[in-house]
Amino acid sequence: GDVIQFIQEHENMSFAEAAEWCARKAGIEIEHRELTDEEVRKARDLEAMRIALKGAVDFFQKHLPEAQEYLFKRGFRLTDKVIKDFALGYAPEGNLAAEEMLKAGYSEAILTKVDVLKKSENGRVYDNFRDRIIFPFFDLHGDVTGFSGRFVIPKEKAGKYHNTGDTPVFKKGNQIFGLLQARGAIGRMNNAYLVEGQFDVLSMHAAGVENTIAGSGTALTAEQVRLISKFTQNITLVYDPDEAGLKASLRNCELLLKAGLTVQCVLLPEGKDPDNIATTERENTAKWLMNRRTDFASYFADIFAKDFDDPESKEQALNTICN
Repeated sequence: GDVIQFIQEHENMSFAEAAEWCARKAGIEIEHRELTDEEVRKARDLEAMRIALKGAVDFFQKHLPEAQEYLFKRGFRLTDKVIKDFALGYAPEGNLAAEEMLKAGYSEAILTKVDVLKKSENGRVYDNFRDRIIFPFFDLHGDVTGFSGRFVIPKEKAGKYHNTGDTPVFKKGNQIFGLLQARGAIGRMNNAYLVEGQFDVLSMHAAGVENTIAGSGTALTAEQVRLISKFTQNITLVYDPDEAGLKASLRNCELLLKAGLTVQCVLLPEGKDPDNIATTERENTAKWLMNRRTDFASYFADIFAKDFDDPESKEQALNTICN
């Protein structure tokens, strides 16, 4: 095919995305119709938000060395390439983002609009993310849309993960973590490994399994399924073998099947998650996963098998799988 078709297939882009990508590379300006004043205002506002979010990424990346001890203690052996590709960062304690970014000239209103900063009822501005490892979300154009932060030191009444709230550029139910970085590998492999957490994604990529993605939470939405289906019709679920992981895999498997996708699963050893497997198996991770992939019905049958001595439990389990 031609160069546009090549870019479409190699980068998993639409025709319009591939044409614009090629035009930018060739220094060709694509003519668009003249925008209305309102459209110009919205475009400028959007660009301001993108600039603010990029500035936040730079801020978080600058502070990442402060969290290296935590990453080392947790056993995360992330390569420099993975850290760079995913723009991993750290939000320090205090309100340093507000202090440093406002001093650098970023707009308080825009930083608040994209949920990097918060404003209290008395008008005090403070950091939304503090003492958290930061995982940026990217859209398919490579622009940052929002963040997820995992706490370093657990705090009372604070969840393990804290996400950007709904903003003009970020809707949690529309985000797939790692899709930008994984889409080329997904296209080549015609399969996507779907895991639960951001660290699972990073560890799998570091082990060479680059067709790995995660939702922005355990429950997928129809929009997230639609996004994934643009790149492959084959999904392999690799979820933790605990009760929460089982519920998530059942729920997401049903949603994926209803959308017409082919679903396989990998049953992990008790107490292990994808990050553990990638850290232990390293370059053998892809082979390890491939050897344990099975259809969803067999996967759930194996999980429920321990209850098959009880006829009632067996019937209930089979009904769950068949429904």
